[in-house]
Amino acid sequence: MIFLSACTPAEIISPTASVTISAPATATGTPLPTETPTLIPSTATATSTPKPFAALQEISLAYLAETEADASLIAQNLNYLGKSAHPSNMCGPLAAEILRKGGVISPYTDIYDFWLLNPRINGNILKEAFPKSRFNLTEIRIPILDYDFSKSPLKEGDFLYLYAGTNGTFEHMLAVTRVDKTGKAYSVTNLNTDDGYIVSEFMLYDPNSPEEGLFNHWNNREYDHLGLTGSGGFDIWRPKSSWDNGNAMLNTSINKTLENMGGDWHILIKELGGETLYARNIHKVTHIASIIKVPIALLFMKSIQARSGDLENYLASHAFENRSYEQLISAMLVNSEEPATGSIYNIVQKNGLNIVKTLEDWGIEEISIPYRTATLYDLSMIYEGLYQHEFVSEKNSKYILDLMGEYTENDDERSGVLKDFFSEATIYNKRGTLTDQFLVIGDAAIIEVNEKAYIVIIVGNQDQYGSANNTDLSNTLESLIHLFGDYLLSEE
Repeated sequence: MIFLSACTPAEIISPTASVTISAPATATGTPLPTETPTLIPSTATATSTPKPFAALQEISLAYLAETEADASLIAQNLNYLGKSAHPSNMCGPLAAEILRKGGVISPYTDIYDFWLLNPRINGNILKEAFPKSRFNLTEIRIPILDYDFSKSPLKEGDFLYLYAGTNGTFEHMLAVTRVDKTGKAYSVTNLNTDDGYIVSEFMLYDPNSPEEGLFNHWNNREYDHLGLTGSGGFDIWRPKSSWDNGNAMLNTSINKTLENMGGDWHILIKELGGETLYARNIHKVTHIASIIKVPIALLFMKSIQARSGDLENYLASHAFENRSYEQLISAMLVNSEEPATGSIYNIVQKNGLNIVKTLEDWGIEEISIPYRTATLYDLSMIYEGLYQHEFVSEKNSKYILDLMGEYTENDDERSGVLKDFFSEATIYNKRGTLTDQFLVIGDAAIIEVNEKAYIVIIVGNQDQYGSANNTDLSNTLESLIHLFGDYLLSEE
């Protein structure tokens, strides 16, 4: 049987990502045998796959298909294109599904995003799926045939994107699902054969026999009848640890609730300084509406900290546009007033604070003050840094928290419904609402209860079907807070 390969059509342009490893001037390929070998799907069962990814091989083997008819069913059952899915270009969704089920990437990853994914134009998808906090990215710009995998071996859980290069005919994505005791790396992936497309476990390379494996045959002109890829290099996203899926009870109850509700949800519930209890779309940038006023307040305090001395006196005695700083920051955080927010932001700029650099120094990469967007991961870092006085002094941090905790009539809604369970809970929160054109309903809170502190951030907006309105999203948000209350009661 002669094997051909295909997944994503080769791009004419070369990759534009920054180079980590470049081709040496004298790089040469491995000498080739005189006969064309047949690529045989792996039948080996020996494995040295260590924890936490020991389950990847077993998970991946559930997708094997010896015929194109079976491969078509596998592609369709992945449910990223329904009946339109075809095994010729399922490599990205298949790899993502294996990693998702294996706990390498978030269980809420949309594998449709990996269909015909192109790093040159879909960089945001890759940043969300493989955030820097949990993955290392290595960009290699030498032909895969010239790369020495005996010195830098692949590991289980690695996600690879292979660039076609000038000699290539297609590009390909795969997940490394097994590395055996001899160092051979394997992947369950889709290939085209003379009998049609199949899915099987294939050896990628043998460090002791460089002429063997898919990588060799995918990057050698003498085997162009197999299809060529990898001469343009490749990218590796490597997990630092397994994905933390949170508390099983809370995950089950929240997911069951969201199945019956409309909207697109971004949710993070974690013990402050401790374990994550629930995380959904936390690395995906979303509009957070007025929740952005908490980062603005921190930047304001940072801009005045060196000169404020007696903070209360400074805020009361300094003014902008006929209102004291004290009045302005209170109006922004307590009443969510937009003119006051604009004034506070202008003061930050007038004081000469480099906002972008300050956020970077705090480790915040995905918050845009002007556009009011953020990832919940970065927003949680803001809240945690505020609560633990990491970004400004304890006095300045406490001033912001006191304003966030000041009671207003609307505080009985959203995260405030936790008081139905724990009347003694202390809640420092900022709500966000947007109803013009794009609907956003959110709340971001630090909650002190049972001698612990939790960060609870929930942001919902209309999904692509417009299946939820303002009231629907608000009710769903409060339902999720009730589920969190149920969880806390169960822990007592």
